[in-house]
Order: sequence, then C-alpha cells, then structure tokens
Amino acid sequence: MDAPNLNECYLYFALTGRGFDPDAISTALNLAPTRAVYEGNSIGMGGRISGYSSWQYGTPILRDGDVFRLNEIADELIVTLLPVQDKIAELIKAHRLEAYLMIVLTVSTDERDSTPAIGFSPQVISFCHAVGASIEFDIYQGQADEEEEADYRADNPPRVLH
Repeated sequence: MDAPNLNECYLYFALTGRGFDPDAISTALNLAPTRAVYEGNSIGMGGRISGYSSWQYGTPILRDGDVFRLNEIADELIVTLLPVQDKIAELIKAHRLEAYLMIVLTVSTDERDSTPAIGFSPQVISFCHAVGASIEFDIYQGQADEEEEADYRADNPPRVLH
C-alpha cells in the first residue's frame, strides 16, 4: 500500500492591523470571516496575546489533488471577494490595514510525491493590485504541525469552494 501524499495547503485573504474590530469589517463587507483575531485576546494553545487584529477569509485545509490546483483555488477564493473589492480598498485606507493573500503550503519530503506548481491568474493578480495586497507564502516540509492544524480547524469550519 502506498504511503499518503503529505502535501497540503490552505489559502486565505487577510486584513490585518491595530485598533480595528474584525466584526466591523464583516458588517461592512456583509461577509463572515473564516477566522478573526482580536487585538489583546489570547491566541493559540500557548495563550499568546495578539498584538493586532486580523480578518481572514479562506479555504479549509486542502489535501490530495486539490493541492495541485492552487491557481484554481486562488481564483475561487478571489471570485467571492470581487463584488466587495472597492469596499475592501476603502476599509484598508480608512483603518490603515495591511492586506495579503497567504498561501500556507506543506510540501512532502518524500521524493515519490509530486510537488504542486504555484501560479496565479491575471484575475488574482489584478485583485491584489486593486486593493494593495501582497501575495505571501508560508512553506513547510513534511507533515503539518498537529497543534497548528487543530487550532486552524477549530477556528475555520469547512467551506466548499466551487
């Protein structure tokens, strides 16, 4: 029996900064985040105190064939945000927020496993440019940290993108 492919990923768009309420962002966009971090609250299992607030909208953890569709998954995520693109740009300016599209990728170290290609459509690049968002990557080797994955799952109920 073949060992499972350990590649996995998740993507999210985030608005991050100090002195803003993520709930106000949700209200303004009429869109519930997949995760919200509140400045001054405890985050993670270590009890660390957050020095910033963050509003995040993203995918569940993707495995198997979905990992090899990063460009399509990014398109699906951004399509949801396109109707509120101008409002996002206004909120970024009004609250002096940082915006980014984050790709968190765990790549198998097993040489028998294929690794995903990474690319973005003009639509994703155009959206990021329009709102002033950077595109960032967190890349890990091997299997995802179980504690981090448990925290992410607890804060991010499954969402299916079509």
